[in-house]
Amino acid sequence: MKKLVLGLLALGLAGCDIPTEPPIFEPRLVFDAERTTLSVSQLLPTSVSVQGNSFLVNLSATSVTRTLGEICPPCAPFNGMTVPKPAFTATLPTATFSLPAGVRSAVLSNSVLNVQFFNGFSFDPIRPSATARGTIAVRITAGATVIADTTLSGTSLALPPGQTSTVPIALRPGTVTNASSINLDATITSPAGDPTVINTSAQFRLTPLSALVSSAIVDVLNRNVSVTQVALDLADIDADVIDHVKSGALVVLMDNPFGVTGTLTLRFTPAVVTTKAVQIAPGSTTQRVQFTQAELRQLLGRSVIVNISGPVNAPGTGVNLSPGQLANVTLRLDLVLTSADTN
Repeated sequence: MKKLVLGLLALGLAGCDIPTEPPIFEPRLVFDAERTTLSVSQLLPTSVSVQGNSFLVNLSATSVTRTLGEICPPCAPFNGMTVPKPAFTATLPTATFSLPAGVRSAVLSNSVLNVQFFNGFSFDPIRPSATARGTIAVRITAGATVIADTTLSGTSLALPPGQTSTVPIALRPGTVTNASSINLDATITSPAGDPTVINTSAQFRLTPLSALVSSAIVDVLNRNVSVTQVALDLADIDADVIDHVKSGALVVLMDNPFGVTGTLTLRFTPAVVTTKAVQIAPGSTTQRVQFTQAELRQLLGRSVIVNISGPVNAPGTGVNLSPGQLANVTLRLDLVLTSADTN
């Protein structure tokens, strides 16, 4: 902590009268603590996390599953046999999902949808031989808006037999709201391939897992947050200064870009003073948390840790959050000393 003497306050002078008593000077000391932060991750729903410069939104989508017999009618006569794999084209049922609870909308910019494919077949449907290459055409819509229309090719992608593969599918720029259902349609075109065991009950499964988005509007309702603890190193203050403490306050400067409000509790370790409360509001604010003279004399001469935590809320329309956002909090202990002899 750095100690800064701001100056001497001369009190008791009035107008142009010549004082008959010496002026009373009250020194003022200000101790700056380290700056601390509240990260955006603490305001996110459990389904959303920060991943690099994006939000990772986990989806609770239902998987789409089909057996080889359902998508490859030419395979049915050869069930249980080892034969050259027949060619087939099949459109899977639509996978429908939406944004998770607590996420009102998401902005797509350099965004992807992570789709999981489980291939339970004895062959790779888009690489059924050393030279044959198939495709999976994927179309994703949010309401009436197409947010992806692409083709996954066996030239650059493999879906090995008996394995699960997660494939990122690029999304077009735009905004998706929780009022829109998101639909994913996929069509597999699988050419003829090498001899393989045909098992018509083997399954192929598609699951939309998660999406990377650039920002989101989320609900914040009684979300408990905790600001990184702050050290107030007051151990070097000597007894003479402590004896002359008259009054003081903990000045809390906040720069809050999130638009949330709430009452946070300040707890001190060791617990030599009672807990205090401070309000969090949008934008930049400065608040003074007053201490009694007795409390100040308990604090001074010690190394004190301050923890700040409590519930916060956002307006009913939610708050617009981006990865990397931080609320900055600076604590400053402001002391007024008396020059009078306290003994």
